[in-house]
Amino acid sequence: MKKLNTRGRKREARRWIQEADRRARVRCYGEGPPRAGIHAQGRTFGERADAAALAWVHESDELNAREPVLYAAVMEVMWADILRSNKLTPEQHYARFKRRMANRWREKLRAERNIRSQL
Repeated sequence: MKKLNTRGRKREARRWIQEADRRARVRCYGEGPPRAGIHAQGRTFGERADAAALAWVHESDELNAREPVLYAAVMEVMWADILRSNKLTPEQHYARFKRRMANRWREKLRAERNIRSQL
């Protein structure tokens, strides 16, 4: 099979991955913070995490059917991220983790601020 040319689609692929991750986090954490036992809706955190992972796979399958070139770009970006991640030292992993958590925290605060300003 011929390799698809993904030139120019990497930025769009990164955006798609970021949005898919955000939707998966909402599916997983949107019903409440992770905690032991059964949630109010009768689903454990593990069940919510499994549902989010399954939805992510379903979304990527839909993307493959709808836009094969973008799907190929998404897979290339994910693979490059895995290879880059394997070369990091534990200290670099921890620094990256702290940056990502700070970014998520800022996104959450920004969203709350936007909701308050609309009221």
